[in-house]
Amino acid sequence: MLLPSSVTVTLKQRYSGHTAGVFALAEGLDEATFLSGGGDGVIAQWKMDGSADATGIARVPGNIFS
Repeated sequence: MLLPSSVTVTLKQRYSGHTAGVFALAEGLDEATFLSGGGDGVIAQWKMDGSADATGIARVPGNIFS
């Protein structure tokens, strides 16, 4: 799908911590968090305020896809 040339993208926040690609994002356990899962088998909880540290929720022996 091609985006119209009038679309502008602005970086608001950068989150890093997974050691492989992120394949799943979901609402968190409250309004201030979100969850991510990826190829490293980790489900992480992140704070929406941009804090650099995530909380590991679970680890599985494989990739996490949504």
